[in-house]
Amino acid sequence: SRTPTLKPTSAAPIVIPAKDSKKKGVGVWKFTGSKAALADVGAGWYYNWGPNNNDVPGPSGVEFVPMVWGKANVTDATLSEVKKEGDVLLGFNEPDMGGQANMTVEDALAAWPKLQATGMRLGSPSVAYGGDTPGGWLDRFMSGAKDKGYRVDFITLHWYGSDFSAAAVNQFLGYVDAVHKRYGKPIWVTEFGLMNFSGTPKYPTQA
Repeated sequence: SRTPTLKPTSAAPIVIPAKDSKKKGVGVWKFTGSKAALADVGAGWYYNWGPNNNDVPGPSGVEFVPMVWGKANVTDATLSEVKKEGDVLLGFNEPDMGGQANMTVEDALAAWPKLQATGMRLGSPSVAYGGDTPGGWLDRFMSGAKDKGYRVDFITLHWYGSDFSAAAVNQFLGYVDAVHKRYGKPIWVTEFGLMNFSGTPKYPTQA
């Protein structure tokens, strides 16, 4: 017998349903339908770069994970908010970038005991790049935390690639593997994508 060839048509696009996963996280902002979208993608958790989900409530069974975004957010009020949200807390957002949290390693280490005092499971600051670089921002933070006896339970990573070829997959996975090998801790990828920040085309095709 001969297997028939399935030809996709514009009238009947092929849709692959998302699989539910407790490990799958999503970054969410405030928009109409966000709760339904979280359920649709099968996310197990989500975050909004903030300490609470007041603006972006999620569906039942999808965990909200708060973040202490930067130095100015290390306040008693913010830390009290995050403790009401659950058991996991994300550290500072791209402290190695001027346009983001913009913190020195020393600033981050000085603030870390306050995050640790929440008793929550702690994700490292999310560097924009170079998480596997000896002497880089994350490396100096992790060394300092170890020297001071501070707790970092897992590493959070951001990755953006500008190579729009199939090679991007292994560039991404290679980076995750290198960071895991360096610190020996679980990895949460909290931002990733393909984007050429300095040239054209800026974005890859959908394919």
